[in-house]
Formats: sequence, structure tokens, C-alpha cells
Amino acid sequence: MQSLPRENGEVDAMHAAGCTVKTRRCRAAITAKRKFQNVDVIELRNLSVETDVKPLRECLRLAAFALSVVPIAARGQASPTAAAPGTLQLGGSAVLVHSNYLPWDTDGNPAPLSDLTRTVRSLGFGVYGNYDFNGHLGIALDFARVAASNDTSTQTSFEGGLRYKLFERGRFTPYARGSFGRGVYGYSNNVASVGYNLYGLAGGVDYRFTHYLNLRAEYEYQGWMNVPLRNPEPQMFKLGVAYRFGSDIQTTHTHK
Repeated sequence: MQSLPRENGEVDAMHAAGCTVKTRRCRAAITAKRKFQNVDVIELRNLSVETDVKPLRECLRLAAFALSVVPIAARGQASPTAAAPGTLQLGGSAVLVHSNYLPWDTDGNPAPLSDLTRTVRSLGFGVYGNYDFNGHLGIALDFARVAASNDTSTQTSFEGGLRYKLFERGRFTPYARGSFGRGVYGYSNNVASVGYNLYGLAGGVDYRFTHYLNLRAEYEYQGWMNVPLRNPEPQMFKLGVAYRFGSDIQTTHTHK
């Protein structure tokens, strides 16, 4: 049989098809094998492209989903805190004061030495209020008026300042308070009264007795400023009860 001329690059294909001479049967076998190889190449290429693109699509979908969900979650967490008001307390207290006596002589003579070492214990009442923002910080107002137990002298103080809640543990909330105000000392028999600016440093604890009532125990030191001769330096011990107003009352009631 006369062999047909071989084309360039067909020798390997003929050998792969088991042909030594290019006949029509060999041509058909070579054509079929080439088609099969081309199909394999095309399928492998398509599979490779699909394999590369599919993870990228999934990543893009996950990223888009995360970007759409995160702002909503952030708004959901931040909005209640930003919108919710703080807690207001209004209450009254019993006050015990230990202070130095302010020397005074109506005749203008030097005060007796006994007045320079004399101390006064006084009993009275107080009114207080504080507004705590969500968190630790709040503002506080305090009024106290006491009368000495061994004479008729009186002390009255008005204060305003900041209150800081240290932490909350169970029903207990310890706090610290710093304030400025005005103190008025009234002498026995209404002889005279003098007033001075003052600062106060206090520490105490609130106890949540019910959802609406807080009990309080507080100690305060007052420093009266620019007082001649002797500073009274009142040390005040207070026991009080206050009514609570605020958004956290319903939350506390629900999670009790």
C-alpha cells in the first residue's frame, strides 16, 4: 500500500494511535484522538477558571454581607445606650456632725482660750439629689442643717459637685463625691452668723433596697476657706433614703 505523505507534527500522533503509515483509518484515529484531547484541554481550562472564580465570588458575597450587617449591629448596640436617660435620686438624710467651734466675742476682745479647743457635736437633717449618667459619672447637690446639742449654734451648708460611681456589685454601689459650696455658722442666741466658701470630699455607698428606693450611708469632710482663728472642719455622717427615677429601674426589675 502506498503511503500518504506525512504532515509536520503528525508522527507523534500516528505513533500514539498505533500507526506507522498514514492511512484513512489512521487519519480517522488521529482526528478522533485530537478531538478528545481538545475536549480534555477545554474542560480542564473551564474547570480551572471556574475553580479560580468561584472562591472569589464567595469571598465577595461574604464581604458584602459583613459590610451590610456590621453597621446595623453597631446601631443596635449604640442606640439604646445613647438614647436611654440616666438615673435620678431624690432623698433625705439624718446628719451627725462633729466640728470645731468658731471663736466669737461680741465685745471685740480676743476669744477665750477655751473656745480655741472647743468642739461641737450637732444633729440635724439633710436633703440630697444626684443625677447619674449612664456609666460612672454624675452630678450631685446636697443641703444640710444641724444644731449643736450643747448650745444653740447652727451650721448650714449648700453644695454642688460631681459624683463618681466606683462599681456596682449586687445591690451595692460605692461612690466618691467632690463639691464646692457655701457654709453658714450661726452663733448661740442669734448673736451673729458668718458665711464662708467651702469644699467637700465625701465617700459612701448606695444600697438598692427596692426597685424604687435606695438606702445611703455617707461620710463627708468639709474644709471652710479663709476662716480666721480656727477652721470648723466639719466631719459629717449621714444616713439617708432616696427615691429612684430612671430607665434602669425597669431593666433591674426584669432581670432580678
